[in-house]
Amino acid sequence: MATDADMDGYVSDESGGDDCNDSDPMVHPNAHEAEEWEVDDLTPILPGSFGGIVGSTSLIMDGDVPRILCARGSWPAEPGAVLLGQEEGSWTTDDLGTEDPVFLTALSIDEDGKLHAAMAVGSVPTQLTYATSSASGWTTAQIVPNAYPLGIRVDESGWVSIAYQSDNSLALARGIEGVWDVEELGFTADCGGWRAATIDSRVAHFAWGNPCNGKYDEFSHPEYVTNSDGLWTSETITEDLWTGNSFAITLDAAGAAHVAIAAAADSSLGGTDYAWRSDAGWVVERVGPDPGPAIGVAVDAEGTVHVISSLHHNARDPSGTWTSEAYSDMEAQSVRVAVSAIALHVAFVTAQGEPFHARRSLVNGIDDDCDGIVR
Repeated sequence: MATDADMDGYVSDESGGDDCNDSDPMVHPNAHEAEEWEVDDLTPILPGSFGGIVGSTSLIMDGDVPRILCARGSWPAEPGAVLLGQEEGSWTTDDLGTEDPVFLTALSIDEDGKLHAAMAVGSVPTQLTYATSSASGWTTAQIVPNAYPLGIRVDESGWVSIAYQSDNSLALARGIEGVWDVEELGFTADCGGWRAATIDSRVAHFAWGNPCNGKYDEFSHPEYVTNSDGLWTSETITEDLWTGNSFAITLDAAGAAHVAIAAAADSSLGGTDYAWRSDAGWVVERVGPDPGPAIGVAVDAEGTVHVISSLHHNARDPSGTWTSEAYSDMEAQSVRVAVSAIALHVAFVTAQGEPFHARRSLVNGIDDDCDGIVR
């Protein structure tokens, strides 16, 4: 009798099938294997109102399911924000029902699996808007005007923290049950600057720089800002680089910050840089030649750092060894990166506004696709 104990759609080899491990639904013929990138064109999935164009995305993992929030906003601005999710190989859509243009977004998921989003909504000036999902749809609330979200996190008590930029300054909003407190941090760039943020519970971590002043001014070099000690502090990541196109920041399992920079160097040659904080201070490594503007970073459970640039996936294993590979033959204008227990995910948008999702299985020492080769 044919059996499929793990219900992955493949019969066990012991009963005449080709599933080499019938106790693990992630192991079967045609499973994603390490060293392979699979790229999905998301344009056909978008609502017709998007016209096939996306201005920006945000990405989180819901277990092993990627959730991508696509914003239609571009110039001229058009209404639209839609959440995409890939479950059992098929993509689903959930329209947030926004009638105004949506620009930058940030996305989070709480312990109960409820989704939370921060969005810049409306034509200039935009409104920093908080949105949350429920069985009856999405509800939204405006927080402050003229602001763009950088990161969002919901802690175990239900407090929502949103890191954002407002009037070219770093800021943090915290709210629960519809009541919000706003704190402007006093770190300001003259003409907008480039910045990124991540949040661990209620502790925020920013990477940023001011590209407008001369490169030897105080905030022209990449900076790291946090309130991890209860007070807001700023440190220069390096004085060997000055601010380039964009930043990305993430935390590892121990809460340490990792920063990726699409940077311009003193020689005026751009490139992709990675910075991490050792006991002796910040360490910066040149990863590759891609100057941006796309940049993303994530750290997997094994401690491997993944830096995604406009064209390349650069991986630094726990021993400090870097490898590099192309993840797509299309140049990305913006990227977002996330990891699950089994895969690395990249959401990226081309200069033409075309959205894509790329997935690569992580090396796990298992013959995932039953081809007799263990990676």
